[in-house]
Amino acid sequence: MKRLIYLITIITMLSCTEKKAAQDSIHSETRHATLLKMQSLDNGMTLCRIANPWKAEESLAQYLLLPETEGTLEGGILDKIESQYGKCIVVSTPLRRMALTSSCHGYLLSQLGALDNVAVYCDAEYVEYAVTKEKIANNRIINGGSSLSPNIETILSQHCDAIWISPFENATAGNIAVLPLTIINCADYMENSPLGRAEWMRFYGRLVGKGAEADSLFSIVETRYFAIKEKELPADSVTLFAELPYQATWYVPGGNSTMGIMYRDAGYRYVWADDDHSGSLALSAEIVLENAQDADCWIIKYMAEEDYELEELLSQNDIYRQFKAAQTGNVFGCNTNHSDFYDVMPFRPDSLIDELQNLGKGSYFKILK
Repeated sequence: MKRLIYLITIITMLSCTEKKAAQDSIHSETRHATLLKMQSLDNGMTLCRIANPWKAEESLAQYLLLPETEGTLEGGILDKIESQYGKCIVVSTPLRRMALTSSCHGYLLSQLGALDNVAVYCDAEYVEYAVTKEKIANNRIINGGSSLSPNIETILSQHCDAIWISPFENATAGNIAVLPLTIINCADYMENSPLGRAEWMRFYGRLVGKGAEADSLFSIVETRYFAIKEKELPADSVTLFAELPYQATWYVPGGNSTMGIMYRDAGYRYVWADDDHSGSLALSAEIVLENAQDADCWIIKYMAEEDYELEELLSQNDIYRQFKAAQTGNVFGCNTNHSDFYDVMPFRPDSLIDELQNLGKGSYFKILK
């Protein structure tokens, strides 16, 4: 009996080792993304593996993108691929009727010439990018309800072949799991690097048959980002802090977050640059004041019917007047209620870094007077 248990244990260990080896065998063609691996296969196919941001040893999903021009997988091709790389979700591309749950993906698809592939938009009322907003207003894209609980009837009525969702830790697919369509896990928002997130456009482009266009656009974004990063600010010692408190908590970007990295790459001395968190830090206003009181520049994003004036902002909280940036008039704000900032910037970090290096002169962050 002990011998049998020993043999079973050895076989199980070997099986796990082989599975791990297969999962590690992708020769990824991505340059910056850490949660996305892509490998080109024969006959125009692409293998795309999405890593689990919360469990490094696991994958959220693995997709085998099969161009419709290549027909079906015959002759045991899928078995061979899965024996080498692990189980795959086969996706026939291009996807033609999609439901989206994030506004930035609509912007990206418009840049790739594939916005007509979108049939349903969840949280459509929050979309600000003009091209997408017009299609929604004219019912060429249908509102699919909340992104946290999409309207199944609407998605079915529009004959969607896929839905793109943002995965969350310990969350399930919920009511969309019963739908006869492909769930695309869009974990791009969990990338730390600005270029890492932007590189996901290469995966999304392949889903809609625009792989070459996506590669070309990303090359432009990457080249421009590095070129702007190399520029020096007029004063290379400008200190910066960001955001506004929500109720009693002030959430600021961690030093290793997307925005923390962006501030550094733009040439600023970000107050929390030495912090190693990849998300936000939840701080009290007193702690923020202690660390950022003498900072030269303050950047905020807010939602309001009308753009803030400086005095209007300062009147909201007495502590604001104690910051040097407020006293010297170096407060820059983006009113996201009238801006497509969240639609555009995730996939255009080159535009955002340029905006940061030219505060008050760009399209988004205006100086509060």
